[in-house]
Parts: sequence; C-alpha cells; structure tokens
Amino acid sequence: MGIKVRKAGINDDFTVNLNSVKNLINKNTIAVVGIAGNTEYGAIDDIEGLAEICKGKNLYLHVDAAFGGFIIPFLKRQNYDVRNFDFGIEGVDSITIDPHKMGMNIIPSGMLLFRKEPKFSVNVSYLQGKHERLLGTFPAGSAAGCYACLKFLGEYGYTEIVRECMENTKYLADGLRRNNIEILNPVLNILNFNIRKEIYNKLVETGWIISKTSAGYTRIVIMPHTKKAHIKKFLKDIKQLTKNE
Repeated sequence: MGIKVRKAGINDDFTVNLNSVKNLINKNTIAVVGIAGNTEYGAIDDIEGLAEICKGKNLYLHVDAAFGGFIIPFLKRQNYDVRNFDFGIEGVDSITIDPHKMGMNIIPSGMLLFRKEPKFSVNVSYLQGKHERLLGTFPAGSAAGCYACLKFLGEYGYTEIVRECMENTKYLADGLRRNNIEILNPVLNILNFNIRKEIYNKLVETGWIISKTSAGYTRIVIMPHTKKAHIKKFLKDIKQLTKNE
C-alpha cells in the first residue's frame, strides 16, 4: 500500500510516549495506532491521551486490543484499576480483538470493530461498479463456532476465566519475590522477571516453555490452561536453581 510506519518511543513502563507520537505526526500522517495489552509486557497505552492527540489533528485512531480485548473489560468488572481502551473514549475509530487468544475460541477467529459503518471499495473487473466488502465467498464455520463459544461463556464465564488467570499471575509473582527475583508488576496476565541466562537455559532444558522479551526479561503468559499446580512446580524448580544465589 506504500504506507510508511513510524514507530514512537516508549516510557519506562513500556507504554507509548505521547510526546514522541506528537513529534512523529506530519501532514502525511493518516492514522495512529495504540495498543491495549502489548505482547511482551501486557502494557496498556494511554488511549485517552492518543485520542486527544488524534482529535486535535483530525486523525484516525485504531486500537490493537488483540490480547487485551478479552481481558480488560472483565478486569474492570472486578474493580481492577486498568486503563480504558474502547469506544467509550471519543476519538477511537476501530479496535481489533482476537477471540482465539483470551476469548477461549477457535482458530481462525478475529474481530475488527468499527465505531461507524466502514466504507471499503475495490474495483472488480467482472462486475459493474465496486465491491464493497472485506471478504468474498468463504466458509462460515469459523464464524459460527466463534459465536457459539461467545454465547456459551458469556460475561460471567469470561469474568471467571480472567479472575483465575490474574489470581495465578499474582501467585507466581509473589512466589518469585519470595525467591528474591526482580519482577515487573503485571498489568494483565503476563509476568516478566529477571534471571541469569544460565538459570533461563536450565529452565528450558527442564522442559519449561518460556520466552525472553526484547529488553531481556523472562516472560510467562498465564493462560487459562495454566493452573496453580503448574506454577507450584515452576516455583519449586526455580527455587532449586537459584538457592545458592
């Protein structure tokens, strides 16, 4: 499409820096993208701040809530102090959320939500006029399966899933602190902590599936299938590996 992506700087908490965003905007800017629950840290950008910037410049604002979209609303129902990201903020034009992540849904399933009905048009050589849809003819099985899962779990089901994930995230964070391991306070069910490379490698050799962030933190995502028994075993292993430190 010939669109140049300009990447803004970040704050110490891994959220986007609003001043950096302002400095990157020029006469050619067509849209701004904020993230509600980024992949590495679960950090939620200041979407309200981005919306104010976009309104002042008459720019389109898209929110990537692929991971956080099925977490943040249900944290708010449990009185967690997390940032807003949705259409309740004037200036948010569209949002992506992925049911196949924390929505406990099938692959493929993804959602693109718009404040107003979108207008897409593509010239089609074999039809008179333009084609005004994102998709052509595709099987609808994945859409039907996604809808069925959403209806089955409902608000109560998702609230309980998120509650357990956050309780387990806190349990892991507390256990790591007791072992004198530095952690980043989690916003969502993603926990980052600092361990030596040798300890990290030993954990991987033991069979634990963990990853590292671009800043070098060890990262664990506490998904719904991660239970307290798994966390207890992980804490036992990490305590054994760090007992002489």
